[in-house]
Amino acid sequence: MSVSAVIAAVFNHQIPSVAFAQTQQPSMMMTGSSSANATATPTLGTPVIDEKGMVTGQRVLEVSPWPKTEASFIANDTLRGNIAASETGTYTSIMRADGSSYGQGIFTTKDGDVATWTGQGIGHFTQDGKLRFHGSLFYSTPSTGKLAFLNNMVGVFSYEVDATGKTTGKVWEWK
Repeated sequence: MSVSAVIAAVFNHQIPSVAFAQTQQPSMMMTGSSSANATATPTLGTPVIDEKGMVTGQRVLEVSPWPKTEASFIANDTLRGNIAASETGTYTSIMRADGSSYGQGIFTTKDGDVATWTGQGIGHFTQDGKLRFHGSLFYSTPSTGKLAFLNNMVGVFSYEVDATGKTTGKVWEWK
């Protein structure tokens, strides 16, 4: 996709936020006949975070040497299948050929638990006009409550934004 097509997509509200997908949790499987030639192969299991949200704002930060945009979002998340949380985040995308982006955000529960995340990903437009990102997230929290499991967790994610700004995502814990 050309830079001008990407910029046009930005102004048509096809901007990223956070991302997630698939249905299996990371685990390691060793293959090979001895430990000297064994390789670790990650597999995904049940997502620890399911997200549905909406892009709430976007802006152009720079146009040279590469277009750089920022998108903010809010989402309702379900963590570990039964923990309801609100999420607010911002992603910055540098529109290079590799589709790289980085971001940060927070989770809050109705009980007052808070956790933060930072992340990086790579995104590309799909044939049906969605923007899909895959990448990694790093979590931190002082919580001893419902969000305590997120402290020092590393997650892998898949995330989509449609043409109307609706977002969906999933995160799996990397163990």
